[in-house]
Amino acid sequence: MKNFVALCAVLGLLACSDEADKNQFPQQNFDDFSGVSFEITNSYSTCNVNSNIVCAINDYIACSINPKHLYCEKNKNVLPAFVFMEDDNLKRPTVHKYQIAKMKMRPDNLLEVYTTSECDGNWFGLCQGNIIFVLKNINNNWFVVDAYARENF
Repeated sequence: MKNFVALCAVLGLLACSDEADKNQFPQQNFDDFSGVSFEITNSYSTCNVNSNIVCAINDYIACSINPKHLYCEKNKNVLPAFVFMEDDNLKRPTVHKYQIAKMKMRPDNLLEVYTTSECDGNWFGLCQGNIIFVLKNINNNWFVVDAYARENF
């Protein structure tokens, strides 16, 4: 009986957690930008899109192209450390195009943005194919804190 009560309590907490996550999910951003393509080049200067989430991704990509970009230096403490690696073998892209496929809020309050991407470099395999950007909301601003590739999603 104790196990049953404990299980009910855990399920109740999970249900509350899911409801809280739904309230924090930036659904309007996905609806506005689902299927829209973006192209970031080495001439990128500032984001002019009306979405903190899209701007966070664009800014992160700009950093993958040029880590000395002003945004990158300013936000070095929240961006993934690998963005700032210096190695001639990295084959940083000069052009990165992506299209948002879907977004998903994780239980740990991180947002995953699923994209299909293409680029003219290698960049750890993080700009070609199905790329998932992991974003965190810090002081009401979204930042890419990780990125990974998936064969499919």
